[in-house]
Formats: sequence, C-alpha cells, structure tokens
Amino acid sequence: MQNGQRFFRNAALLAGVQLFLRFVTVSFNTYVSAKVGAEGMGLVTLVMSVYGLSVTVATSGVNLAAVRLTARALSESEVEDFAHGSARLRRVMRGCIAYSLLFGIGAALILFSASEAIGIHLLGDIRTIPSLRVLAGSLPAISLSSALAGYFTGVRRVYKNAIISVAEQFVKITLTACGLMLFAPAGIEYACLAVVGGGAVAEGGSLLLSWLL
Repeated sequence: MQNGQRFFRNAALLAGVQLFLRFVTVSFNTYVSAKVGAEGMGLVTLVMSVYGLSVTVATSGVNLAAVRLTARALSESEVEDFAHGSARLRRVMRGCIAYSLLFGIGAALILFSASEAIGIHLLGDIRTIPSLRVLAGSLPAISLSSALAGYFTGVRRVYKNAIISVAEQFVKITLTACGLMLFAPAGIEYACLAVVGGGAVAEGGSLLLSWLL
C-alpha cells in the first residue's frame, strides 16, 4: 500500500510540474517570438529540428535503462545488506554513465563536425552553423542528465527530477532573456545564438544540479 501511495504521489508531482513547465514554455516562446520576429523563429526552428534528432542519438534510451536497472538493483538490495545494495547501485550507475558519455560525446562530435554541411546543404542557411556548434556542446550534458534522471526515478526520488526541471527552465529563461537584450540588435543570427545558447548553458547547470542532488 505504501509503495502504491508513493507511486501516485510521484506521478501527481511529475504531472503537475510538467503542466506548469508547459505553461511557462508557451509563455516564454511568445516572448521570444516577439523579440526575434518570424524570420528569427524560423531560424530557431530549423536549428532545433536538427538538435532534436541529435538529442535522441545522444540519449539513446539511457533514461529508461537507468530506471529499469536501478529499480531492479534497489528491489534486489532490499533482501541483501546495505553494503551489497549500495555496491550494486554504484555498478549500475557506472555502466549507465559510461554509456551516456559514449553516445553523448559521439553525438556532439558528429554534430559539431557536420554543422557546416548541415547548415549549407540540409537547412540551406549558413546562419544556423554557429548555433548548431553551440548546441553540440550541450549533448554530453543532456545524456548524463538523462542517466541521472533515470536513477532518481528508479530509486523513487522523482521530486529531485521536478526540482531540476524547474531550476533548468528558470536558468534558461533568465539567460535567454538577457542574451536577447544584448545580442538581438546585432541581427537574426545573434538572436538565434542567444536563444540556443541560453538553453545550452541551462543544460550544463541541470547536470551540475543533478550531480549535487
């Protein structure tokens, strides 16, 4: 019964946080659209379409793997002593982190090295190249954060994921707004850089907070 109640509390918490973040994201996107205009939003959309695929490659199922493996290790450790259970969880997470580093760094190198070709031949706009290179640097952080988020879910501490998501969104909005005020007057390319750069730095902050928690 206790596990069932915890499950529903965690599910309700995540649902509430996700709804709140969706509302904040929609409101913020309206602000960004007003600042950069239709052409700027078009440029950001082009960049994010490639970035979304890159994130999929960088994470490559590590979140689900971390959830399943840590949950299994936790359930098995409940019939063992604490030392054996902790050692099992450490082994699981070392494997998940190695996996996430392999795919995160690999995806980052591919995106960074192919950014010029993607910008010219696939997207048809050379102004997307700097933004793609900036976003490439955030892929290892996203992959590692995904593994740690899976760990928190697997060990039934999803409130930490909620804290991280809210903090990341706050940092992203703050940095992007400041970046737009500073760089948007210089042109569409710099406005796009401000938008993606704020998100990239926020991903790094999210990883740091995940590690601290």
